[in-house]
Amino acid sequence: MKRAFCCGIIVFIIGIAGISGWAENVTLQQAEELLADRRYTEASARLQDFLDISDTDMDYAYFLLGNAAFYQQEYVAARDWYAKLLAEFPESSWKYKA
Repeated sequence: MKRAFCCGIIVFIIGIAGISGWAENVTLQQAEELLADRRYTEASARLQDFLDISDTDMDYAYFLLGNAAFYQQEYVAARDWYAKLLAEFPESSWKYKA
């Protein structure tokens, strides 16, 4: 009984970790689709959600937030997102597009 309980806990923890990574990918993918559909405000919200739950691909999220702001003609906000990308991730592959 004790062993089954411990195994159940381990499976649960592994499942939560897997779901977390899946949620990050879904949120980022949703943001990309919203940007492609020119729904910039919604894309920005999805990207903010992504940044709240993720510690990976943050440079790409900053880049996309900059693009969303740029396409809404919020040029100062776009500049700020691109600057944040460059400051926090100077070696990012997205730095050349920012």
